[in-house]
Order: sequence, then structure tokens, then C-alpha cells
Amino acid sequence: MAQTGLSTVTNEFGNFNFNKLTPGDYTVRISLVGHDEVERIVTVSQGKTIHVDIQLNINAVDLGEVIVIGHKNGVKANTVSSSLRTQTPLLELPQNIQVVTSKTLADQQIISMSDGVIRNVSGAVRLEHWGDLYTNISMRGSQIQAFRNGFNMAASFWGPLTEDMSFVDRIEFVKGPAGFMLSSGDPAGLYNVVTKKPTGETRGTATLMMGSYNLYRRC
Repeated sequence: MAQTGLSTVTNEFGNFNFNKLTPGDYTVRISLVGHDEVERIVTVSQGKTIHVDIQLNINAVDLGEVIVIGHKNGVKANTVSSSLRTQTPLLELPQNIQVVTSKTLADQQIISMSDGVIRNVSGAVRLEHWGDLYTNISMRGSQIQAFRNGFNMAASFWGPLTEDMSFVDRIEFVKGPAGFMLSSGDPAGLYNVVTKKPTGETRGTATLMMGSYNLYRRC
């Protein structure tokens, strides 16, 4: 309602009302999508109820164009790295492969292989009790092999020292035998840590992280 700033919506029958208005002239403005806007001047008298009948006319004006722009979030990976010796899209591979992308690592503030990586992979559990020193991961009933850029780094049961996520681009978990890709590994599967590569651009980043148990990290 013009002059007062009051507004309301109609019920399912198109009825509306304003209560306790002071006497005077008011401009009632009614609008509905797909109809012409209507204004009506209404005079309110002391102690009287004013009934206003208004009919809206349908107009031929179309709604304006709506443009929806999508942005990739970087969490979903469509292919694996070249270090797995295949560039077949994941949807077409018979192998069960899950990829933890750099966007996921950054969003979850993961700082090492033992710190939260496997919560993104179904069926993967940690075995060791040495904190972040080693990363022994089990899937499908057995310890899986630890690869780095396509090379098997597990020289013993304890596996390689765990990687720091500051130089990791993505981590690929391959479930089950993967001889058709690498001709090496374990029947239970493997995980492949893909490190960051030179980009040809001069740029840098700085991060600071603090948390419980005297966590203080900068890189």
C-alpha cells in the first residue's frame, strides 16, 4: 500500500485486508506475475469498512531471460593421472577407482596421508599405530601397495614414509588387481600419490594452520 509502506498477500480466494488505518486517502497497488499492475485510490473513513473489488488483466509480457551459470567445484575427477597408464574416463573403466582431488585436500585441510584422506574412500582403513610416520592402508582384506607417480614405493610391510600434502596434487585409490594398468601391485589394490608438477607460471601461496594438540603449521 503506497503512502504507508504496508504490504500483504492474498489468500487462495484473492482476498486481502488492512486493519486499523487512520482516515484518509490511500493508494492500493496490486501486482501479480503475468498480469498488469493496478493502482486504486481508496478513501478510508472513521469507523467504516471499505470494500474494494479489483480485477487484474492478463498481459502478454514474457519473463526476462534467466541465465544459469555453473562452476566446477574441482571435487569430481573424470580421469586418472597418466602415471596409471590409462586415460580412459572413469565411467568407462571396469576398475573401481576413487580419486581424492587437490580441492578436497584443501577444503578438508588434510596435511598428511594418515590425516583424514581415507575418510573420502569407501572400504579403506588404517592399520598402523605409528601416527603420521608410516601410512599402511587396508582394503578388501589386505594391505594395499603404496605408489608414487606410478612407481611402487612399498619396500617393506611398513611402506614408505607418509607424504606431506603440501606437494601432493591428488591421490588415486585403485580397488582390486590392477595388472592391466601397471603390471604390478597387490590383488587388494593400491593407492597412487600424484605429486604437483611445474606449471610454467610464477606464483606462490602461503598458508597458516593452528589447532589442537599444539598444531602449528605454515607453508
